[in-house]
Amino acid sequence: MDIKKIGIIGGSHGIGASFAEHFRQKFGDSKDILVSGRKTDITNKKIIQGCDLVIFSVPIAVTNKVLLENLEFSRKDQIWADFTSIKIDPVEVMLRSKAEVCGMHPMFAPKENLCGQKIIFTPDRISETNLEELRSIFKDFEIIFSTPNEHDEIMSIIQGVSHFYDFVMGVTLKNIGVDFEKILKFSSPPYRLKLEILGRMFGLNPELYSQIATLNPKTGETTQKILESFVLLKNYVDVRAYKSLAKEFLDVQKYLGKDFCREAYVKSERIMNERILEIPQKTKFCLSQKCDLAIFGDQNSHTDEASFLFSEREVARETKYFKNIFEVFDAIENGTAKAGVVPFENSTMGSVFATLDELFERPDVVIVAAKEKSINQHLLGIPGAKISEIRKIISHPQALTQSQKWIRKNLKEAAILSDLSTAVAAQKVKILDDVHVSAIGSRKIAKKLGLEILAENLQQKENKTNFVLIKKARLPKKTQFTSFVFWFSADKSGNLEEVLRTFSNQKINLTKIDSRRAPKKYGRYLFFVDAEISVDKAEKLLPVFERQVGGIRILGGWGDSEGPNSQSPLLSSSLLRTG
Repeated sequence: MDIKKIGIIGGSHGIGASFAEHFRQKFGDSKDILVSGRKTDITNKKIIQGCDLVIFSVPIAVTNKVLLENLEFSRKDQIWADFTSIKIDPVEVMLRSKAEVCGMHPMFAPKENLCGQKIIFTPDRISETNLEELRSIFKDFEIIFSTPNEHDEIMSIIQGVSHFYDFVMGVTLKNIGVDFEKILKFSSPPYRLKLEILGRMFGLNPELYSQIATLNPKTGETTQKILESFVLLKNYVDVRAYKSLAKEFLDVQKYLGKDFCREAYVKSERIMNERILEIPQKTKFCLSQKCDLAIFGDQNSHTDEASFLFSEREVARETKYFKNIFEVFDAIENGTAKAGVVPFENSTMGSVFATLDELFERPDVVIVAAKEKSINQHLLGIPGAKISEIRKIISHPQALTQSQKWIRKNLKEAAILSDLSTAVAAQKVKILDDVHVSAIGSRKIAKKLGLEILAENLQQKENKTNFVLIKKARLPKKTQFTSFVFWFSADKSGNLEEVLRTFSNQKINLTKIDSRRAPKKYGRYLFFVDAEISVDKAEKLLPVFERQVGGIRILGGWGDSEGPNSQSPLLSSSLLRTG
């Protein structure tokens, strides 16, 4: 089977939405990615009738109900899969369809970069050929094969015992009633780490964790074992039988293995040391202090290096760093910063949608200049590390994606972890001091932190990024390029074509066009366009466009309209990229 259309039922939020975005970035126009949800126009029925691979990504409690409601629409020439945390019941129900069946369980929460994460496959009624095709769809992941029964049994331990213990610990602390701030104050680093893992669970979706704890048919047996262990150990405590408790300690140590215990101790020490070690040139992220220039990311990151291309960096007395792009916009909008530098577009990845979204949401903040910078990504490790020994790679999602071809070829078994920036990732490698852990970043950050470059130029060919200078200011006028956003008040065939024809009739060269899902009051999509026209000329044409669209806004401009073409955008394409 050639899987051309992938449909995700429940793909408008949560893990389903993360996979939908992953597939869109991975496959582009080569595969159609459709999602249905409570508020989408596409129905579950349409997805099942039109897609080769149908993935059910709905809450555990309603999975069987949704499957049963859609059995009649299934086809023999398609594959059904589900993303639930239990497998026996959903697979049994899917087998009542006409489709081929493979249960799936992503072992991670929704996140921006999914590559390298674990997925458990429980294939049942599926041909070898189609299973291989399915594996190719998910080849960016670590796939573990199992049966539904084995899966639920292991999950009753990995999730059931772990989550149930966290529930018990959390409820116990609540019932004891001691002020939690006092507990934190008195906590040693290891106990603080336990509390943070506890807080991690209780900071997530209560429905998800309560369903995992109660709906796995195997969990009842394991929680009974927990109860028996509590009773046994409590008896030792009641009679102060410390020797008996010590024997249980040694028995558990033997079960876990001394090597595992020793390695766990070393790793946890590194994690705790990360909180207290000072790293050379470590960035102090800014939240409220005033500054002349706000920069996204860490010191020595690619954005930081690009900031020196703007004259504002040379005259800035105070430069501050921000963890998130929206924080840079916040600082400019509220007057904390006079200007900011953020990434705008990459030649490999396309537009930085976080920047586009903020430009749309904040009409007072505009682009006033742009500079292009070549981005070279290198594999960084501690002195003495070898590529063949790397088991984990940390970096910013953009850097990981720009380097993914090299990673797949040379380190396909390595776990991939995303972080705030390339510089933060490099700092973590420095602190962990582990030959098995590496980062992807610049030559400059490697030199600053004393890391070795294990491999050079991992990025795809011609990897460049346009960085923009943003300010709360009037639009620049005599520019070479202008960035717009427009939207339609209602869907109508030919809407977009009419606008594009106007650009063509006016002899305006479009250098980029992207679409983004729009807030409801702005119709269905926002269209972001970069065009080779000065801002002052674009403003004169606004009345023409306003007759064709629901709304249009100029986001800024850059380049000298009377000077050489030295600041041209990265991509020259008539293709529509959907975000």
